[in-house]
Amino acid sequence: IKIETMMLTRVRAFCLGVFVCLTFSSVCAAEQNAAIYWNSPEAIPLQKKLPENADFWRLIPHLTTQKTQSYCGVASAVTVLNTLGSCQNGDPVYYPYHYVTQDSFFTPTILPFLSPRLVMSRGVGMNELQLALE
Repeated sequence: IKIETMMLTRVRAFCLGVFVCLTFSSVCAAEQNAAIYWNSPEAIPLQKKLPENADFWRLIPHLTTQKTQSYCGVASAVTVLNTLGSCQNGDPVYYPYHYVTQDSFFTPTILPFLSPRLVMSRGVGMNELQLALE
């Protein structure tokens, strides 16, 4: 039950992370047609709308940009796994820290569900990503 609860928490955090990123992007796009850069003066009012304890502030230090157009799901999963402090196999580049990258994401437990070749060719759906992370 403890593992089930932990995985459910991870899936919820992942969904929340995706929701926050999409909402933030939508708010920016709705307020102006031009992009608002996070470190610009125009972003300060948007940042102030977020409460201090918003999950956004936990996610943003680990935000990972996708390495290809089809890696958006993998990049989101990596962001959430690093935010949660996952002990999943980290990239050796960051040793001794356990920091998951889009390359180290594909562990033996993930590979039965997703492979880099599959993701590269067509991306990954939310259901597939959920199954891989459970």
